[in-house]
Amino acid sequence: FPNFYYSLLAADRIEALPKFTAEQLAAARTIPLDSVQRRTLPSLPTPLTPLEARAAERVRLLESAWLLEWAINELTPMLPATPAASWAGAEIARLEELRGRHHVALRLSKMYVPSYFSQSITELPSDVWRRLFPIPYWDQIQARAAESKLDPFLVAGLIRQESEFNPGAQSRSNARGLMQ
Repeated sequence: FPNFYYSLLAADRIEALPKFTAEQLAAARTIPLDSVQRRTLPSLPTPLTPLEARAAERVRLLESAWLLEWAINELTPMLPATPAASWAGAEIARLEELRGRHHVALRLSKMYVPSYFSQSITELPSDVWRRLFPIPYWDQIQARAAESKLDPFLVAGLIRQESEFNPGAQSRSNARGLMQ
């Protein structure tokens, strides 16, 4: 699972190791980071059914007018009864992120991007990874982590686990806030 916290920590440690020579790099298998930026998943299935095509057209029109809630309402009836890979779910997650509701986008992305933890970094586009591992409040996280001498990514990981970046989160034991 390359995207678990410990895997990412190990990647940071590997980064600190001595650098390879040009010959060693040529012989090694590398993944160009720019391939992550260019790769995209189709947000719409091919071919679209007539119902899906009309809904997709309405969603794009509503999004262009920044009527994101209405666009989400167009897609909601198209969600599958059980969570599975769904273009409508992925689109709603994208729209929720645009609305600044990172916790909702994260929750939807976890439902509609099955087994994301077992996928390599290049298998999903970077915007999907940003929805799965958002870092809103980054300036505040960095400042507070520095005060406590903590790794800011560890703090962000804790927030993701405890509240999914929902500032209004409240636990059963009445713990409140991002870090609970």
